[in-house]
Amino acid sequence: MLVTTRWTAGYEKSSYRRPNFFQSDEIEHLKIAISAPSAELQPYVDILKLTADSLLMCRPWSVMFQRCPDRNVDPHDYYSESTYWWPDPGNPDGPYIRKDGIRNPDRFTVHKEALTQMSVATFTLGAAAYLFENEHYAEKAREFIRVWFLDLETRMNPNARYAQVIPNSDQKRGVGIIDTRRFAQVLESVAYLKMAGYWDEETDRELQIWFREYLDWLLKSEYGLDEKQRGNNHSSWYAFQIAVYARYVGDENIVTENWNYCRDFLIEGQIEADGSMPLEMERTRSLFYFTFNLDVLSLLARMAEEDSIDLWRYNNSKGGSIQKSADYIMPYIENPQNWAREQIYPFHRNEMIFLLYCGEALHKSSLIHAYRFVQSWRVIREDPFIFLLNIVSISASRKEREN
Repeated sequence: MLVTTRWTAGYEKSSYRRPNFFQSDEIEHLKIAISAPSAELQPYVDILKLTADSLLMCRPWSVMFQRCPDRNVDPHDYYSESTYWWPDPGNPDGPYIRKDGIRNPDRFTVHKEALTQMSVATFTLGAAAYLFENEHYAEKAREFIRVWFLDLETRMNPNARYAQVIPNSDQKRGVGIIDTRRFAQVLESVAYLKMAGYWDEETDRELQIWFREYLDWLLKSEYGLDEKQRGNNHSSWYAFQIAVYARYVGDENIVTENWNYCRDFLIEGQIEADGSMPLEMERTRSLFYFTFNLDVLSLLARMAEEDSIDLWRYNNSKGGSIQKSADYIMPYIENPQNWAREQIYPFHRNEMIFLLYCGEALHKSSLIHAYRFVQSWRVIREDPFIFLLNIVSISASRKEREN
């Protein structure tokens, strides 16, 4: 239980940072819009309250609550099995074989599901605590954070060495690091709790220690270095996590180095002169992975804006840029049937982050319209961050009409 008298209303400016993915005026307007919702916004307000209330009754999550199949793994370690790997019919006891794009339903996913549910719940509660000024939501969010990251009996070890392992193989790979990208939502929630005055310095110090250790592991371990060099969306999500965690612990040198990495490695290596992304387009779900990578590049570009760095319009040595990638892919989002590359599952048009962020940064109203055309409150249980983006989009649209 939180002790209210220890919360720091108006968190110390030396420790406070605004959320990573919203501008200050967006956050202020968001709260105003929630307090006096329009007819369009009212369902979002209602479902956010209902969801936050339901989460008050949930038990916390931990990697300790169910052991993984490998009994040699420390029970505090996160463990998941790789999505697209299957038993080899010709060698049932041998290492699994890869079938790109085809999920193995029998893989161990308990820890991954728990990580996702914890992150989604914590983000939802943090946002609701700030928007509705509700202390109970903050208490529950802090409980989830403490059980997953801080309590000695239940905490996750700050590494991902057993994330997305290949069964029957001792191959060491960094690809599982992408599983922990959800932790960014936890730290976004922490920012909301700080803004609301529902956060305490002791928990902040403890959580910073955990993320300093995890950041160090990402930067120095063979797993982290492997993920960093992969080049495709895995490296993009790696850079995303480095940016978020380094900002949280206050290491500006790492943040600066990360922006250089985004320019000199990610944008340089991923995007061709026409905006195409060959590393994503060679996949069996190529249209999905193109937009998946463009989403994370947009998140990075939005964060870089705070440091006065324009990744949106940065042109690599081939003339490729995030801006050109958005232009390249838009016709196929509008008409997926025209996509000539492999896409083994139907492509569903939904709220893609890049549509809104690119549209705003590059003043492309067509992208913003494409986002608003499909936005819905129903996304809250899968991705409350997108849910919040929808509220921002609706309130911005209302403001535009009023002006």
